[in-house]
Amino acid sequence: MHAPVNVVLTGFMGTGKSAVGAELAQLLGVAFVDTDQVIEARHGTIPSIFERDGEDGFRTIERATIAELTQQPGAVIATGGGAMVDATNAEALERWGQVYTLVASPAEIVRRVTADGVTDRPLLNTDDPAATVEAMLSERAGVYSRYVPVRTDRREPAAIAAEIANDLENRGLFVNPNAPKTGPSLAAKTGRRAGGCVFWGFAIIVGLFVLLFVLQIVFGLFFAAFGGF
Repeated sequence: MHAPVNVVLTGFMGTGKSAVGAELAQLLGVAFVDTDQVIEARHGTIPSIFERDGEDGFRTIERATIAELTQQPGAVIATGGGAMVDATNAEALERWGQVYTLVASPAEIVRRVTADGVTDRPLLNTDDPAATVEAMLSERAGVYSRYVPVRTDRREPAAIAAEIANDLENRGLFVNPNAPKTGPSLAAKTGRRAGGCVFWGFAIIVGLFVLLFVLQIVFGLFFAAFGGF
């Protein structure tokens, strides 16, 4: 592909789309857009939208927001957990985007969203959030499975972002039109930096030992020559 693409991160709520998206955008040198954050900036909090307009009203706003954001390629876009269920959204995001599904175990999702506070997640504001997560994951499994899966359990966002960036490179895709299209992989660059740090650290330690050895010889000669005075 010879034109910049968007990188689209989908997946269930609590899988790390916002955190990973921010890391990935920084790594690639492009803008990061979180569709839920855009919606909240324009229309109020998502819980208030659900309360005022219901889920259907929220999905209408979400559809219009995604249609707007996909007009200009060259960004990392994190979607809401249910955005790709809508065929219109999926078609718009896939047209100029490489889509990844962030995946976490149901137990990890429940842990994360409970820590955030389920009141901020209207669809999980139920008597049994864990059962709701299981049911919704089952309903959306067919949608999420259409895209490249990336596991996020017990992993740092930076490591997940690096995995996605390397996958883009392996596919011959690029997000930033000003970035080099060829060259060492990110893994190779990371390894080279780590190897360089180890080398210079070792060299400094060896240098200090050599300096101490030379000083010891110099002082020894000095005292041997003038020790009688």
